[in-house]
Amino acid sequence: MLKKFGKDMGLLAAALLVCFLVLEFALRHFAFDPNHSYIRPPGWAYQVNSNGLLPHIEGGHLFLANRLGIRGDLPGLGAAPRVAVLGGSTVEEWVLSDEETWAQQMAARLRDCAPDIWVANLGKAGVNVRHHILQMKEVLDYMPRFDIFVVLSGLNDFLYDYRIHHVQETDPDWWRQQALAYGAGDEGTLASVALVKRIWNGLGKGKGPLISDFGTYQETLRSAYREVGADQWVDRIDVSETVLDVYTASLRELEGLARDRGARIVFATQPFLWSSTMSQQAKDQIYAGFIGNTNQGPDVKWYTPRALETGLSAYNDAMRKFCAEADRTCVDLARMIRREAGYFYDDFHFSERGAAEVGRRVGNVVRPLIPECRP
Repeated sequence: MLKKFGKDMGLLAAALLVCFLVLEFALRHFAFDPNHSYIRPPGWAYQVNSNGLLPHIEGGHLFLANRLGIRGDLPGLGAAPRVAVLGGSTVEEWVLSDEETWAQQMAARLRDCAPDIWVANLGKAGVNVRHHILQMKEVLDYMPRFDIFVVLSGLNDFLYDYRIHHVQETDPDWWRQQALAYGAGDEGTLASVALVKRIWNGLGKGKGPLISDFGTYQETLRSAYREVGADQWVDRIDVSETVLDVYTASLRELEGLARDRGARIVFATQPFLWSSTMSQQAKDQIYAGFIGNTNQGPDVKWYTPRALETGLSAYNDAMRKFCAEADRTCVDLARMIRREAGYFYDDFHFSERGAAEVGRRVGNVVRPLIPECRP
């Protein structure tokens, strides 16, 4: 009797082990693998509301990170070509629904000749080209192979280098933490255990997504901007060759990573609204320029729109020079997108109209890179 009992228990234990291994395998391949690092945590969800306070933006939407840690649909079987779009918040486009982002509007425009195209939005707010290098080295190993990379950059490189909206001294860990919101091992090594933890902590589907009242947040930024005193403005910015050399070297390294994977790469300059002839409507919707990580207090210094225009233009010029030196494929969006309020909802983030125009412009450059789309 004891011998039979022991045998039965052994069989039960073996069956349970097999079930556990099958579950673990399934979760890692069809849900998420906690041994990978991700741009956004897989399953991460936010209800983003405009609160009626974002110029040229209507309604709200659900922001959801898929099992690859990026927003948008997963690729279907036979998806081709596969295009990855890298950038900061002007690629991620927090306040727009998936289909309204310029990445997906570009995809929609290319489906007439490439019906199975898949465009992966690898954008993440606050990252610059040096972050993209970290991202590519970690996330591409588990993602589908990409045929084309599109990089929209310059804004966050400029903001970081001149500590605009940034702390003066950056912790060394910040680079990786900013690039990858989910680090390998953050939830242990077993997907099944990580899933149980999520459910236990109330992060499962039953709790619903977190809520971002982004329109209200933006209004606080605009309110702070309206209170800036005359003695707080800084009207001049001198962009050094040193920071531009670092920017160019980072673009070159990013290009090398794409080519190592047999992919083409397209670079795009960053549009913005600042100019010496800004309309009153444009002035009413901007907020950017405070130096440091806070916009509160009479001692905080702010760059004027003229200074900001000078600074970001220098980074766009650096990309133009980089593109010209080796006849690289580039889209000069900064010259293509008019500096009109209707194309943005603040200083540099695209409105629905702006995203549609960016998607059209980038799509026109990507089209001839797709064999099926060539005339």
